[in-house]
Amino acid sequence: MRLFSFETFFNRVVDSTWYAAFIEPVLASIRSQGSDLRVLDVGTGVGKLPEFLLRSGRYRCTGIDINARMLAYARVRLAGQPVDLHQITPEQPFPVADASQDIVCFCSVLFLVPDPRPLLDEALRVLKPGGKILVLTPTGQVPLHRSVRLFFSFPFHFFNWSFFVWRRATAKKARSWAQKDPLPPFCRDSRLHYSKTTVLQGHAILEQLTSA
Repeated sequence: MRLFSFETFFNRVVDSTWYAAFIEPVLASIRSQGSDLRVLDVGTGVGKLPEFLLRSGRYRCTGIDINARMLAYARVRLAGQPVDLHQITPEQPFPVADASQDIVCFCSVLFLVPDPRPLLDEALRVLKPGGKILVLTPTGQVPLHRSVRLFFSFPFHFFNWSFFVWRRATAKKARSWAQKDPLPPFCRDSRLHYSKTTVLQGHAILEQLTSA
């Protein structure tokens, strides 16, 4: 593993307090469904979402990612925890059975891919009846002064400065995602209930797709 790499950097970023605030709406939505749920985290990276979930209840988590170095950090982070981690290729089906997952999460994933439809179709395939697909995406639309104000509200962590790196790096694709707004049409086609909530003081949106 390289000493200085994006994966090494990101493994530290996810322990910052701003990142905890970013993914908290996803965690809250999952917890509201109860415990002892099966959760698939697509694009799990270094495994921070499963780590948080397993601290707060009994969940059966599966994390998948295309990045082997990210997953190497996830295996260290989640050693001894009841989590299945899998490396996949972009074209590969999710390595879980049909109608087996209560929740499927995409945290900062779908807005980065040119066509999210294949991933959404896979999510729908593995989702149980009554299950949820959660999509967390930055907005890229908050003025700098509001971002600065939010930054100073986070409890101190050395890597909190990465909040501004994330804000700048994601802005263009986040705005493109908002303009395309692909999830409502997908929900209409797939007969899913759709809802959207602005979170992190406007810096992100949480879209929830619920099956009948």
